[in-house]
Amino acid sequence: MKQRHVDSLQLELFSINIFDTLKSTKVQEKMKMISEQITIDICADHHIWQKIIETYASNIGYGGILKQINPNDKNEY
Repeated sequence: MKQRHVDSLQLELFSINIFDTLKSTKVQEKMKMISEQITIDICADHHIWQKIIETYASNIGYGGILKQINPNDKNEY
């Protein structure tokens, strides 16, 4: 998915009626789509290094951090 499409999904998410809550199915579906596509589209600095995606659970369970492991010193970046 191109960045432009992710941007349009984000705009659509933010423009949803104020009375829709974060627990609404509509909002959760949009957030899941954005989260999945960002994970797929990430371009890491060192493409041959192992990648770790750490997720955390918020009220609706979306979010994450991308890390990479340096194969030489085993440090996470």
